[in-house]
Amino acid sequence: MQTYDTCAERINYIEEFLYDTLEYDCSEYLSQVLSLDALLLNPDRHFNNLGVIINNQTGCCRTAPIFDNGAALLSNYRDYPSDIPFEEHIQHVLAQPFSGNFIEQAEEAGIGFQLDYNGLYTKLLFEPPSRALDVLYYQLEQMKYIIPVLEAPKIPFINYDSPIQDI
Repeated sequence: MQTYDTCAERINYIEEFLYDTLEYDCSEYLSQVLSLDALLLNPDRHFNNLGVIINNQTGCCRTAPIFDNGAALLSNYRDYPSDIPFEEHIQHVLAQPFSGNFIEQAEEAGIGFQLDYNGLYTKLLFEPPSRALDVLYYQLEQMKYIIPVLEAPKIPFINYDSPIQDI
């Protein structure tokens, strides 16, 4: 029986299995899911929470929307009681399904998105205070060196003071 000792081997196995079985490349999906889980500290990403949807008529595949994030941001108060500072809990949250380390999973799969940190911080100003929001702020600071900044599109500069030239 084949064993897969590293996170990279486990991710590669799933990607190859889905490609060999369904001719479907799930690498982008895994990179997005695992990056989001790292940001949100979602400890509940097991294989039943990853999905591929197959169209029975065409045989075409697509990934399912990312679902089951209910345990993210330390929202399970039974496992992460509020009488303990959330920073202490963060050290004990384990990732799934390829490694117990969120960053390792996300980096092995490839960081799957970029964030507009300034835009996100602006939107979060309108959210009511909560522990989940505090955890998200904390994670955004931790992940800003891992999840790249979404660069705003460059708007061309038009110099209205320059003379008009015929082409």
